[in-house]
Amino acid sequence: MVKNNKLNHSLNALLTNLPKRVVRFYYMKTSGGELREAIGTKSWEHIPADYRPRGNGSKTYKPHLVRYFEFNADATPHGWRSFSKYALIGWCDYVPGPNEAEILPYSEPEDDDEDENVNNE
Repeated sequence: MVKNNKLNHSLNALLTNLPKRVVRFYYMKTSGGELREAIGTKSWEHIPADYRPRGNGSKTYKPHLVRYFEFNADATPHGWRSFSKYALIGWCDYVPGPNEAEILPYSEPEDDDEDENVNNE
């Protein structure tokens, strides 16, 4: 569960959290200056098996780019993307909506008896 959903502007904190969980972050696209919202991760357990890297990592290393797996792709399917470290606006922990539960690993729902006792007359 999210403890703090305030926008964090630290690139180092984002780079620490991307391999651990799914996060929501914002950056400016370098190609047109548009603000981009992303929901992504580098966490192996969250990335669908078909999208997990299989190679030896021999692609050209670009230290100014952050690669991540994207869940929130409006016009394209899920997949790998990157953004410039210098374009980061901020990030926050991510809480999935009702149709996005498959993004996070399964956990037992909390028992909330109060909602079950509502009279629906």
